[in-house]
Amino acid sequence: MTQYEQLIGEIAAAGDIQIEIQADRVAEIAVDGTMVLVKPADAVETSVMLFSVLVDEGVDDAQMKKALEMSLFGRGTAGGSIGLFVDSLIYSTRQSLEGLSAQEFAERLVQFAHDAQRIGEALATAPAGDADRGLAPHEGLHQVV
Repeated sequence: MTQYEQLIGEIAAAGDIQIEIQADRVAEIAVDGTMVLVKPADAVETSVMLFSVLVDEGVDDAQMKKALEMSLFGRGTAGGSIGLFVDSLIYSTRQSLEGLSAQEFAERLVQFAHDAQRIGEALATAPAGDADRGLAPHEGLHQVV
């Protein structure tokens, strides 16, 4: 049994978080109304990728701009990434499982779900007019000429 299987099994047995494991070894986890997908990231399953849909179909320019701003250096994404898949914005991060207990992993899943909720809310409220403005210079960045 891999560490991934063991941790997912222990979390499922505790019953605090709803987990459904698919045939492709992807676990679907519902946390406070947010769906998180957990997929082994490597062959030995010592790390996983966490995914959550932020904007499902119909990403507008303002949301795309806001996603890029939030993703810059991971400042608005708790270090995670926002990517475009077909016409949806997806939040993802890689999580090492080494040395984690089931309780610690469950806490990280809940934190990831809460981060996804926060980011999704920020994207949902991105003002439509923002997409037309140029990016304001960031004080920590220098323009190369």
